[in-house]
Amino acid sequence: MLSALPVLLKKQKREKAYRVYVTDALKTITENTAKYAGGNYMKVQYLDFEDPKPPETRTSGEIIQNMKDKIARIGGGE
Repeated sequence: MLSALPVLLKKQKREKAYRVYVTDALKTITENTAKYAGGNYMKVQYLDFEDPKPPETRTSGEIIQNMKDKIARIGGGE
């Protein structure tokens, strides 16, 4: 049973990537058509429905400090 788990996880990951790819392609086509024709289109991606991002709880100062720390770790200047 445990030996099948990596195979199942890989299959799920590939299926999810395919669904995201297809839905993003269709979204782009319909968005371009809607803009050309003056219509409305869906502004949210499929991935945002399936795997929504958690709400941001950090303050703006915390976000800025986090970015400064990341830049300092990779060797960037001020």
